[in-house]
Amino acid sequence: MPKWCLGQIETQILDAWKSTDQNGPLTLIRGEIKMLKTITTVVATLALSGFAVADDAVQWSEADGGNGHWYQEVLEPGVSWSNAADFCTNAGGHLATVTTAEENAFIASISNTDGLGDFGIWLGGYQDAASPDYSEPAGGWTWVTNEPWSYESWNQNDCHSSNQPDNANQAEGVLDYFCKSGDVMYWSDDGADWPSSGGYLIEYSADCNGDGIVDYGQILDGSLSDENGNGVPDCCDDTSCIPAVQWKIEDGGNGHWYKAVVCTEFCLWQDARNTAIQLGGDLVSLNTQLENEFVFSLIEDQPSLWFEFNGVYPGPYVGGFQDLSSPEYSEPDGAWMWVDGTWLEDGYAGWAANEPNNDCSGLQDQSYLAYMGIGAPEMTWNDIADECHNGMSGYVVEFSADCNGDGIVDYGQILDGSLADEDGNGIPDICELGDFGACCLAGTCVMTTATYCFEAFGAYGGKGLTCEDAGCPVNCPGDIDGDGQVGIVDILVVIDRWGFCP
Repeated sequence: MPKWCLGQIETQILDAWKSTDQNGPLTLIRGEIKMLKTITTVVATLALSGFAVADDAVQWSEADGGNGHWYQEVLEPGVSWSNAADFCTNAGGHLATVTTAEENAFIASISNTDGLGDFGIWLGGYQDAASPDYSEPAGGWTWVTNEPWSYESWNQNDCHSSNQPDNANQAEGVLDYFCKSGDVMYWSDDGADWPSSGGYLIEYSADCNGDGIVDYGQILDGSLSDENGNGVPDCCDDTSCIPAVQWKIEDGGNGHWYKAVVCTEFCLWQDARNTAIQLGGDLVSLNTQLENEFVFSLIEDQPSLWFEFNGVYPGPYVGGFQDLSSPEYSEPDGAWMWVDGTWLEDGYAGWAANEPNNDCSGLQDQSYLAYMGIGAPEMTWNDIADECHNGMSGYVVEFSADCNGDGIVDYGQILDGSLADEDGNGIPDICELGDFGACCLAGTCVMTTATYCFEAFGAYGGKGLTCEDAGCPVNCPGDIDGDGQVGIVDILVVIDRWGFCP
């Protein structure tokens, strides 16, 4: 249980005590449990008309047929559903979603809610009034994680004398469990501000670095640090351990990879670009709305990439800049281009309202591009200068290079090990060899070295020559070396390879 739960619970307890017989039973015993690795000093047992507080979060391990997530039951009398949801988010989790009978049985096995009566424990289910299948009382139910709503465990006079959901107060649109029978927790619909709630169930499922292990467990065992206690590993806060993500061609993308980077301190646009190039990429060029949407989905929920300034939320740099030497240059919207050489005026532009305006707190010459939102992060752009806010808090890198011309972005091949990058500069080692160039081979073209090309009986085009410029001839039967003709070299190759095939 987070530290912030303690004061909330104590306040609720005192209020409840003052409103009842002060000579009645009220016992608060403090114990020690672990939460987010180092947070201790929390309530271990609470007796208030039969209530009990759960201990540490418990993992439903994959070895036991579970999902690897962690669950923690928090008793906090009177907490509203929305406040409980906020508390869970602030702890690095979410209100628990119960999507299978097996998950429900696991929760029943760790729950300490026997005897709660009408005091429910909030879950992450709610009724979406905008859903096409919305109806009262059983239609439109949705999980906060947008998981499919397929499993239900409504109480039907099972462990409580009621049939649920019933929308009894004509305003019951959120979910709790309020009774248990054997290995089944039974649900009820209730009002979001229902005063008799007993608490909530947190589920920790986030895996911000994509290593297949839930962050909570790694924070708990110390393998990932969480110095600020927000439930998010520090390396995910600063994006250092968040891998680049590919916008896959099969998903309508371009096959490029994208990574958000948080600056150690506020950084300048040119410094950000220099670092992006050193990584083997460049600042992102947002050529279409779909690409903008994809990139924004990667940065929207990364608070370290945004900061608030007088109600405005400046975000990370992107690869747009104003070419001051262009004959098309004018302020505020002339000669804007991307680092990939394309021009904004020839394609998509996602400017925020009244942008670009060549102004930031009175400063002029706003010649760089960054995300900006009003009131919150938004998928819109602002023209910016390095002097404005002394730089930005981050930037987005796009990896698009294909140095060997095989149609696959180098970054992905380095990532999967199919191309080596021993010096870690983001460029495959083979592409840095001195005589690297186009090789015509069996009717196709590959980028390689002269040595490798000749060993494969190909025709080497020359150092630095690209496949696009090589003009390799189309293969014909018998043209083994791919030079566009069947000649003596082809015969010699056949003689050299004479014999049984392996």
